[in-house]
Amino acid sequence: MAIRDILSISKVYNIFSKTLIKNSMSFFFEHKPGIKVLDVGCGPATTTQYFLDAHYTGIDLSSEYIKTANKKYQHQENIKFICSDVNIFFNAENAYSEKFDLVFMSGVLHHLNDTEAENVLFSISKLLKPDGEFRSLDNVFVDNQSRFEKWLLRNDRGKYVRVISEYEKLIVKHFPEASYTLRHDLLRIPYTHIIFSSQPNRSARGI
Repeated sequence: MAIRDILSISKVYNIFSKTLIKNSMSFFFEHKPGIKVLDVGCGPATTTQYFLDAHYTGIDLSSEYIKTANKKYQHQENIKFICSDVNIFFNAENAYSEKFDLVFMSGVLHHLNDTEAENVLFSISKLLKPDGEFRSLDNVFVDNQSRFEKWLLRNDRGKYVRVISEYEKLIVKHFPEASYTLRHDLLRIPYTHIIFSSQPNRSARGI
């Protein structure tokens, strides 16, 4: 069984994630209570714990992940999950009927080719309220990475790990005000993440 197949099992994915995470990612999920949140690529409710005081909607392609998520939060009326391919969901006739204060994607863009990423980012821009915020987090190729880190990135489950300029080109087209930070310390293994926010005052461009 390939590593991508193993990680499709919810329990394995959760254990794998918790084992790898070195530093808290709570900064990425900061928000005001009561806001409406859309989590694109929510997995088995990996980040839902940060939004128990919000009106949260999670979307994921994996029926296994969504089943696990629904079971865990079945008694939370303010939390719901949708099993759908993001491209299909965003192309639905009613896709833009609900507006959100915060839409985020954690580890999603590097699973999408440029066309798919363009479509999803365009749709997200339509889903945000006028003062809403978009955030994304993905792994990234940067200068001076070790051979081991580059090998890890090339063998990631996502086949579209990009360099900074490629992510920036995709995101700034739809969120001109977006800026990014780089983090090298989120995992227990050598790994670099790029974090975008559509509100420049929340992050500064550069390392």
